[in-house]
Amino acid sequence: MNRSGAAPCQCSSPGGQVTVSPGWASMMVPSRVPTMPLPAVVIEELRAHRQRQEVERQRASDSWRDLRERVGLGKLRFHDLRHTCVSLLVALGVAPHIVREIAGHSAIKVTMTVYAHGNLDEHAAALARLGAAIGGTSPSTVAVNESTEEK
Repeated sequence: MNRSGAAPCQCSSPGGQVTVSPGWASMMVPSRVPTMPLPAVVIEELRAHRQRQEVERQRASDSWRDLRERVGLGKLRFHDLRHTCVSLLVALGVAPHIVREIAGHSAIKVTMTVYAHGNLDEHAAALARLGAAIGGTSPSTVAVNESTEEK
């Protein structure tokens, strides 16, 4: 307890304190990360909540493992399903802002940086559309003609 009668708060310390840090705190010098004093009853409830979360996390993990084994998914992680879903939505041409909303990303930059990696077929198709739009030939036609003429 501190002078105000509240326990100091430090989440990363398992032995008694809970630190409530804003997202930018990781950029600060550790000794300067602000702490928030909390009443002991709040800290006790936070610890109990953390224990409940751990039980729920373990149950979910067990259920997912059982389901994977039942349907033959091997070691596929649950997060892999999320990545697959978002990648498929992008590949299907769903508007990026809609994909961002579905995925719950905070910014469209996350969606487009992580998931909008196209394959070579998509690149060729995009360049073919550009070529057709400006009246030229598609990249695949040029590549085939050039390789045929050289032989």
